[in-house]
Amino acid sequence: MKLNIMGLAVMIAVIWVFSSYVFAVEGDADSAEDNPAVKVGNEFCPVSGENIVNLVGKIEYEYNGKIYNLYSIECLDMFEEDPDKYSAIAEESAAKQREKIQIKTILR
Repeated sequence: MKLNIMGLAVMIAVIWVFSSYVFAVEGDADSAEDNPAVKVGNEFCPVSGENIVNLVGKIEYEYNGKIYNLYSIECLDMFEEDPDKYSAIAEESAAKQREKIQIKTILR
């Protein structure tokens, strides 16, 4: 019985923390409608370098009106420490990916 109560308490705490985090990342819906953010479309996390194309739990983070894809909460923490550095990496990566797609389209 103690194990079930402890497990339930831990689960509630995790849900509470996660829901608070999601709300903080998503921000205010009204402000998003006034000035919609643009998805950068980076396929690799600018912090870890991990491919995040098919990642189910990837994190989307808005910075300076742009939405960046990140691999994990740890990556988000590092991104927030130096957003200019990591946003530049993400934008460069996304530009290279778009360039590759254009080249493949031309070669077909």
